[in-house]
Amino acid sequence: MKGVLDAVKGSGDPAAPSGGDGSGDLLKGVVLPAVPTKTWADVINKFKADLNGGPLGDLFNYSPPSDGGGSCPEISIALSFLNTTVSTDAHCQIWNKISPVLSDVMTWAWAAVGVLILLSS
Repeated sequence: MKGVLDAVKGSGDPAAPSGGDGSGDLLKGVVLPAVPTKTWADVINKFKADLNGGPLGDLFNYSPPSDGGGSCPEISIALSFLNTTVSTDAHCQIWNKISPVLSDVMTWAWAAVGVLILLSS
C-alpha cells in the first residue's frame, strides 16, 4: 500500500511504482473537483423534502387525531321471529381490556420480524 501512496504523492524514488517515467507524479496537472460537505441534517432534510414532494407525500404527513375522539359502534341485531332487537357493545369492552397488551405484543412481534430480516441479509 505504501508503494501505491508514494506513487500517487510522488516519493521521488525511481524504484517506486510510478507512471513509468520514474518521477512518481501520477496526478501532476490533474485538478480534482471540490467535494461538497454535507451533514446528516442536510441529508435527512433533503430526503424529507423529496418524500413530501412525491406521490406518497400525503401518506407520510398523516397524523391520527390526538384527542382519541373515536367511539366504538354498538352492534344491533334484529330478531324478527321474536319481534325484538338485541344490542351489545361487548366487543368494545373486550377490546378496551386487551388492546394495551395486544399493542405491546405486536410491537415486539414486528421488532422481531425486523431483526430477522436484518439478520437474514
